[in-house]
Amino acid sequence: MTRPTQYKALPLLFNRRHILPGGRMPLDILAGVQTDTMKHALDHGSPLALAMIDQENSMPSCPMASEVTIVDFLEAPAGRVRLMVQGERLLLIQNVQQTKEGILAAQCKPLPLWPEVAVERRHQKLAARLNAVFEKHPELNALYPEKNFTDLTWLCQRWLEILPLSLEEKQSLLKATTCEAASDYLLQLGQAEH
Repeated sequence: MTRPTQYKALPLLFNRRHILPGGRMPLDILAGVQTDTMKHALDHGSPLALAMIDQENSMPSCPMASEVTIVDFLEAPAGRVRLMVQGERLLLIQNVQQTKEGILAAQCKPLPLWPEVAVERRHQKLAARLNAVFEKHPELNALYPEKNFTDLTWLCQRWLEILPLSLEEKQSLLKATTCEAASDYLLQLGQAEH
């Protein structure tokens, strides 16, 4: 027997940078509605939905978001709050409504997490190249004190966070139930570079 789909209403923020399950990133919150949204989430013990938008600040026809939790507060320039957030799971946004407090809330359908997949020999280039990226970019490396280069799912999710792919490309890969399509895509992308 299948379980009915459970929808969640989460306070909603928008960002051009994408965070996936197990990912971490600093997130600047501006004064005003973003700060109100953050306070609402903290007051209610709620995670946030961080919607994926493109460079033109628009959402695709089937918008996705990441459920994120606040793991730390960081030093920020005046007039901003900087959070460290961690991706928990992907969500499909069903609709967005404004609460009486003026907060945008997204009615979301949680997507299943990709299962862990052992890295095979053919995937070792993905791990080696990601490790090289971490070594070259200490700020990115610092986000992941515990790296999992033996899990193909973890590798694919980190690559999809940092590569400058279009929103549509990312979301088409992320709708899959496993990392297989993403790993094939990333391997082809790596071959095209050489």
